[in-house]
Amino acid sequence: MSTPMNDSSDGASKASTSESEYFPHDLERGMMGTNQDICDEYNEISNKDRLHIAVQDAGLNAFGVVAVDVWLLDENDGKFVHADGGWWRYKHFLPKSPHALERVENSSLGDYVPASPQIPGAGLAGYFWSLSSINDTSCTWIDIHTITSDPDQPPYLRTQILEEAGFGKATGVPFNIGGHHKGVVLYLARPTANTSALMDECNDSFLRFAAYNIGATSILNVFRKACAEARERRTTKKFQNSVLKFSAFGAFLGRMNNPVDEVEESPRKLSKWKSFQQSVSDSFRVGLSIHSIKKALTSAKAKTSKRCSLLVTKSAGGGLKPPPAMHTRETLWTFFGSLISLLILSRLLDTFNNGMKVLGPFGALMTLLYGLTPAPASQPRNALYGQSVSISIALLVETCTFLPDWFRVPFAVSLAIAAMSKLGITHPPAGASAVIFSTLDVEKKWSLFLLLLLGNAGVILLATLVNNLSCKRQYPIYWEFGVDRCVGWIKDHLRDNRKELESLPNKLID
Repeated sequence: MSTPMNDSSDGASKASTSESEYFPHDLERGMMGTNQDICDEYNEISNKDRLHIAVQDAGLNAFGVVAVDVWLLDENDGKFVHADGGWWRYKHFLPKSPHALERVENSSLGDYVPASPQIPGAGLAGYFWSLSSINDTSCTWIDIHTITSDPDQPPYLRTQILEEAGFGKATGVPFNIGGHHKGVVLYLARPTANTSALMDECNDSFLRFAAYNIGATSILNVFRKACAEARERRTTKKFQNSVLKFSAFGAFLGRMNNPVDEVEESPRKLSKWKSFQQSVSDSFRVGLSIHSIKKALTSAKAKTSKRCSLLVTKSAGGGLKPPPAMHTRETLWTFFGSLISLLILSRLLDTFNNGMKVLGPFGALMTLLYGLTPAPASQPRNALYGQSVSISIALLVETCTFLPDWFRVPFAVSLAIAAMSKLGITHPPAGASAVIFSTLDVEKKWSLFLLLLLGNAGVILLATLVNNLSCKRQYPIYWEFGVDRCVGWIKDHLRDNRKELESLPNKLID
């Protein structure tokens, strides 16, 4: 990065932090020590301090980031463990609840909340590990309240305490160093942080490369030890080679004392030597092949055993507690909301020919709208787009008459689920709709398709009214249909075309 990026709302600039936080002893000496002194002092730094330096560097130079948290994946049990020295917080950050912040940082408190292991999909580390990919080209910033209030997410106390402390936005960048060292770096920002600035291309690239640097630093101690062992092996091998050379030279001098006998026996010895050399070569090739096969089998056996052990460990459960039950008042609200919606739907669908055959997915939709209100799958974007994609795929696959029914229906439903997952519009009732439309033996399926979409739109509007009458509910969480993204893409495309048209006369003149 050419210039450090800092959040102007932080008061004092983070970039002004002195390098004394890295090497305080050098600054006390006035940086008068030699390079060897500095190297010696750096070698005395513990692995924990080395990791903290990398984490601190990422936090100080990123825009809007006020805390960094590093989690490493333990491949033995598939859980994320907190890295020693992997927590950093900007010293000028003013918490909303100082006590909540101390519960995360001060281990001497009686109500201290330790960084307990997280499973994929739970907690901030597990959440962003499941959400993000190493090949992602940008970071995804999400409000922490959206995660803690998501009924699909198991409760994790540390995440709730971080929200109470005043951290409002979070993103996670996974890393994979050499295919055998994995983890995720969490970046936390204030609730009022500018999301557009956080997602700036320069800032985004810095966060991703800083996460890779943190991951490399965390595994460096293993390779440092391996390098030391390799140097020792090379030194030992050089000494052994030197001994062999001196022995060979001594034998040569001994042979020189009786050259006549050596010349007389040379043809016979040469023939024996060639025969011996050929037999050794053949034996070496066979032994090498057998050794390679044994090595491959041993490696495959070890990997299979490790996978089976990990499967058994993960199947035993993540050790988290289930979410609490819904309050009685909210349960009654769910009952009456579902009842009113389904009564209206069933009465309207009954007036259409074969309309009641598409009522099934609406039962699942009521569960989402009134039972899991803040869940991403319950939002209007997922409901309408998920149904559209899923049913369209089912109707298109139905045209493949050469496929047998026992294969066509599972294929259509699986393809619909995969497409929804890829597009980020997962909606469970849409999977049920794909099954219904794949097996429905009626004419004018497209008219039923339109009827189902209109029913979904009407139910969503009704759920918006019913849910928001309750002070405990908020629906929807967002009205995001991707229109702004499409408009932005069109504007960028038109701007590029305009630039090409403006530069066309100059090209013609040239």
